[in-house]
Amino acid sequence: MEHVQKNSRWELLGALFILMLLVWRITFLYFAPIELSPDEAYYWDWSRRLDWGYYSKPPMVAWIIAGGTHLLGNSAFAVRLPAAIFATLSILFCLLVGRAMFNPKTGIFAALLAAASPGACVAGFVMTIDAPLLCFWAMALFSAWNAVQAELQHRKTATSLAWWLITGTAAGAGFLSKQTMFAFWPVFLTFIMAGKDTRHLIKSWRLHLAVLVSILALAPVIWWNMQHQWITLTHTAHHFEQSDRSLLESLKTFSEFAGSQLAVISPVTCFLVFLTGITGLLMYKTFIFRNTPIDKTSKKITLPILHRQASGMLLLSGIAILLPITGLSLKQRVNANWPAPFYIAPLIFTAAWYCGVLDLGKKINRMRNLVKPALITGGIMAMILYSLPVLIPATPLEGTKLDPFTRVTGWKDLASKVEAIKNTLPRPDKTFIITRRRQTASELAFYMPGNPVTYRWSGNRNRISTQYELWPGPDKLSGWEALIIVDQDKELPADLPRHFHQFRKIDSVSIIKGKHRIRAYNIYYGSQFKPRPN
Repeated sequence: MEHVQKNSRWELLGALFILMLLVWRITFLYFAPIELSPDEAYYWDWSRRLDWGYYSKPPMVAWIIAGGTHLLGNSAFAVRLPAAIFATLSILFCLLVGRAMFNPKTGIFAALLAAASPGACVAGFVMTIDAPLLCFWAMALFSAWNAVQAELQHRKTATSLAWWLITGTAAGAGFLSKQTMFAFWPVFLTFIMAGKDTRHLIKSWRLHLAVLVSILALAPVIWWNMQHQWITLTHTAHHFEQSDRSLLESLKTFSEFAGSQLAVISPVTCFLVFLTGITGLLMYKTFIFRNTPIDKTSKKITLPILHRQASGMLLLSGIAILLPITGLSLKQRVNANWPAPFYIAPLIFTAAWYCGVLDLGKKINRMRNLVKPALITGGIMAMILYSLPVLIPATPLEGTKLDPFTRVTGWKDLASKVEAIKNTLPRPDKTFIITRRRQTASELAFYMPGNPVTYRWSGNRNRISTQYELWPGPDKLSGWEALIIVDQDKELPADLPRHFHQFRKIDSVSIIKGKHRIRAYNIYYGSQFKPRPN
């Protein structure tokens, strides 16, 4: 009875924590004075032209943003609200996975470890591809685990089929969110094949159906890429182009990656994740290559077997991927957010170890007392991050390289200044906007009154390097005027002036934050636009 009461208490605490986290994130989004980042504005521009694919990413992020802005209008809050929801759902699924694999206490500590980090904060208020990816990855882990247990414990076929279909749907949604999700099925199938207790499941038609469902979700994206010379695949492959590197360059990119992970996950938590994960991998005979087959006639699985299976699944979908990514950083620059979904499983594994469910040996077990400092450190880092929009403007750091919000500041000001210049022209209603960079194009499109269609002019129409080159250019605006906004540190495209009857520089604009100039632009005016010949 006491055990049931303890579990009920952990269940209640978990539910309250998730609810409070969601309310806090939504409240922060509503009041925080943070402008859209260039990537968010870029994805918002995608959402105005819904499609089955885009230059660099699958379409889910655009679809989600379109839903938010359809309901709430074109505002930063509407764009970012889905981030708060999806990021919180990913924490909820961490809790549910920990609860299903081990117990409710493990679930809530997994959720706490996942939430107490700067990276989790950013995922909760910046609407990029990471929030939905984290959600669908965690959801797929949860449903796949339940599907395996339904099969092993001989539950009704309808129950196991439902869990497999949810897994296939979650994986498919993840495929539509970010290419990183493609790692899910190889990892999961390795888990199935590695242990004698689960190996027979590879023959399950329900598992095959789940894989098929997830692949079918990609069919429209594949079709879209076929129409666009496989541009998304080409762009993704570009991230992994390697060149000859010196030892110093390798150490530099490795240290940059390691430092970014300590900052994103928090130092103590990151240490514990790798400590417990590597220790678990060294116990591969216990957790991964499980040699004790399950009696197929029994409907019960003992807790030791259950926990070994859970550990094997978590290790393979977490630290077993994090280690190669860390090694990749010796070969090339690895973005800080790339390994994000692969921390979900290690955090759950660490929580189970802390709660005493997993025994990793006396020497490692002695370090369980580091989990509370990990939560405190991550929590403090998260609170500092949330408070920076208010703290930074009160310090001399505003507008400097140490100001983390410099990249997302000043776009409203730029849009206001461009609009004011536009209104001085003879035909403002027949004037369109051209920029040199896609960041400027998307931010102006979002913040200028009426959300005008903006165009990027790269100077090389045969080179596709952003989504703007895949969309129609201003060819139908023959005879219109144009404002051309070019960063002062960028050259004006050489071919641009000849497409206008008159072309001249009319102004220079600087964006100031605090006491520092953070951006500067040259503004050009072109009259009677002449489209490029086909």
